[in-house]
Amino acid sequence: SMRVEGADPATFEVIEMAHTMDKNHVYYFTRILEGADPETYEVMGIYSKDKSHVWCFDDLIEGADVETFEVDKDDFYDAHDKNGKFHNGKRVEH
Repeated sequence: SMRVEGADPATFEVIEMAHTMDKNHVYYFTRILEGADPETYEVMGIYSKDKSHVWCFDDLIEGADVETFEVDKDDFYDAHDKNGKFHNGKRVEH
């Protein structure tokens, strides 16, 4: 088992596998995802997002469009937004 230092025990919950949260933070394993909003955070396979950000595992994906970001149905390593495609968390050319 792992210990998540500083987590609020009363509101701590497992979202999915390595993703947990409390009223104050979202955690990936034991690391706080800086800027993640617990109220809007959702896990989408290897990707996750909240109202303002998109991550692949615990890496913030700069420039991803949160509103249109979707994981592809055929391969959970692939995703897209209105500006193009991602593979394994990196933007790729068509």
